[in-house]
Amino acid sequence: MEKIRSETWAHLRANLTKDITSPQTIATFLPQVTAISNDLCALIKHFRQNDNKIGQLELLTRRLGLEVMCTLVLGRRMGFLLPEGETDIARRLRIAVHHHFLSCRDTYYGLPLWKLFHTPSYSHLIDSEEDIYNLALELVANADEATKETAIVDFIASGIHTLGNTLVFLLSLISKRKDVQEEIANNENSEYVKACIKETFRLLPTAFCLARVLEKDLELSGHLVKAGNVVVCQTGLACRDPENFSRPDEFLPERWLGEEKSKTLSSSTFLLLPFGCGKRQCPGRRFIEQSLPVILKELVQNFIISYDKKDVDISFEFIMAPVSPVQMSFEDRS
Repeated sequence: MEKIRSETWAHLRANLTKDITSPQTIATFLPQVTAISNDLCALIKHFRQNDNKIGQLELLTRRLGLEVMCTLVLGRRMGFLLPEGETDIARRLRIAVHHHFLSCRDTYYGLPLWKLFHTPSYSHLIDSEEDIYNLALELVANADEATKETAIVDFIASGIHTLGNTLVFLLSLISKRKDVQEEIANNENSEYVKACIKETFRLLPTAFCLARVLEKDLELSGHLVKAGNVVVCQTGLACRDPENFSRPDEFLPERWLGEEKSKTLSSSTFLLLPFGCGKRQCPGRRFIEQSLPVILKELVQNFIISYDKKDVDISFEFIMAPVSPVQMSFEDRS
């Protein structure tokens, strides 16, 4: 029964999201990402304090995630990046998605008592899922009939935090390397920007491990693991192992460029998986990988970014998320 449900889910996701995740659709959409990035810069200028600091950067990046995902899926701008743009629906959807990730974490990794009776975590999961579905359908209500597919709820919800959290991680890392920021701002080489993003995926992936339920018995390093057990692959830890990457705890975009690139790529096979892999990977993966370089370039060309803390605090919310509040400085670049 579990296998049948899994196959049905995979069929629905593959067929209902293929149009919005196709390379052609995303390539056509990228010019709108530039306009959205400009709005994010304007929003930062509006909300920053006299010392150029943004008090809760993660709230702005999640509004960004909601705006870009809805624009891609619904085919129109929603206005979530206007100063007054976080509507009641947007706020409730952001909160519901956050609660959904927390309840997924607690039910997936905790004792499965929810299979016997409705635990608080299971009730929160059901309630947040219902909220996400209903709120997303409110956003969809005025869209074209062709977009009214259940799969877009999954797409929008997954993209809000995945894009928003990744951008916070990325900015926290480049904030420590002013030379990296100068290179991004003044160099038209897109490969360098992509290298910065790959290095962020290595150090601070939103999905730091892969977990799968075995459908059949499997032997791992001489140990028999029975079907039905959960196997967790700690790709995040492997990406910080010196056997796989030299100077593993340092932010070094250069490792993905030039002579170092081939060596790094050979080490990173099946390790650099920030969106998961296979049929259950994040449906917004291709879009986020294509959009982040545009967003990062626009931000760095407008601002010199600083972060007072040594590292951003991180919590596990089924995906990795920055601990609120994240205070970051955005000084105008002359």
